[in-house]
Amino acid sequence: LLHHVEVVLAAALRRPDTPVTRLPLLDTDERRLVLERFNDTARTHPPTSLVALVAAQVARTPQATALVARDGALTYAELDARATTLARTLVQRGATTETPVAVCLPRSPDLVVALLAVLRAGAAYVPLDPAYPLSRLQFLLDDTGAPLLVSARDCEAATFLEGPARLDLDDPATWSAADVPLPAIDPAQLAYWIYTSGSTGVPKGVQVEHRNAGALVHWALGAFGRDDLAGVYAATSVCFDLSIFELFVTLAAGGTIVLGADALDLATHPARDRVTLVNTVPSAARALLG
Repeated sequence: LLHHVEVVLAAALRRPDTPVTRLPLLDTDERRLVLERFNDTARTHPPTSLVALVAAQVARTPQATALVARDGALTYAELDARATTLARTLVQRGATTETPVAVCLPRSPDLVVALLAVLRAGAAYVPLDPAYPLSRLQFLLDDTGAPLLVSARDCEAATFLEGPARLDLDDPATWSAADVPLPAIDPAQLAYWIYTSGSTGVPKGVQVEHRNAGALVHWALGAFGRDDLAGVYAATSVCFDLSIFELFVTLAAGGTIVLGADALDLATHPARDRVTLVNTVPSAARALLG
């Protein structure tokens, strides 16, 4: 695009006798658009941890609804209290700075509590979707070397996983941690591990720092209005990076996470009228509208 655009049909069609079609040169305004305006993406965001972003909103609106699901709801204060207690238990069990802690839970309020608790403990969460094949879940545990696994009795997949010590959310002892001090979170610390699909080979893990995810949150708060983020439908697997937007952007904005099983679950979800923003593929949107 710097000097001209050339479309070589012969190469595309593997026919050497096909003539080359040459498009016009870019004029000055078009070159400026391509080279400058399209690339003017630089933004200055203060390095911030996900923990700090959520804590700031808890302080602003403690009684607002942070999350609703088919099986319950939590205010910001309730979410913070449960995550704090679980974080203290994790610290008691050995979680420390950047310790990989696996989370294998169904899509319930406790899933969000657990993710936030791992971050509050200073550790990095490793999301395990119970719907994924056991071989993949075991690979993620082995690859990260996670010493702890947060799960619950209704998560059958977790019972077949080997390696880490299990922290069962159904056990009352899990929620009885003493007043263990929680660490300060450096924005440069790891926040979570997330893996590629593995469609081209072995899945590859990416370690994401708080400041990386925090930059996404800051961008989203500028790109979307508060009304847009008032009720965000969260149906993406926590093993996929879109979940960071659905969960942590919503909490940082003071909105309500509407937790669903999948995109099509929205049609019958009891809190569907609260939803103001849905991220999904066109085929699912078409099915919902139909």
